[in-house]
Amino acid sequence: MVQYSIEAAEKLMNEGISAEVVNMRYVKPLDLELLDRVANKFNKIITIEENSLAGGFGSSVVEYFSDKHYKNNILRLGLPDSFVDHGTQAELYSILEIDSAGIYKNVKKFFEESSSHNEVVA
Repeated sequence: MVQYSIEAAEKLMNEGISAEVVNMRYVKPLDLELLDRVANKFNKIITIEENSLAGGFGSSVVEYFSDKHYKNNILRLGLPDSFVDHGTQAELYSILEIDSAGIYKNVKKFFEESSSHNEVVA
């Protein structure tokens, strides 16, 4: 997801939206120091995973932020808790909007709906 996120961030930058891409690399244990830095630096945070959203990485981030009383706006992108049809990886990523175009589209929409700053982290 990192490469797709970098591609989306570059496209967002061309529209004046600054996005920092952070590679968390692993889900367990969470890098709590990095999450604290991100939570204190950005109001809008997007988690992106090639995994089920239900009980996945994004859920762990939301749970940690809740426990720490962070008030960030968070968008989670990943696989729905439903059957995903068959197709190539590229086709499925596109359908699920977790390819660079889908990430770009969802981050831009998220930014437009809740914008007060021109910075996000993915």
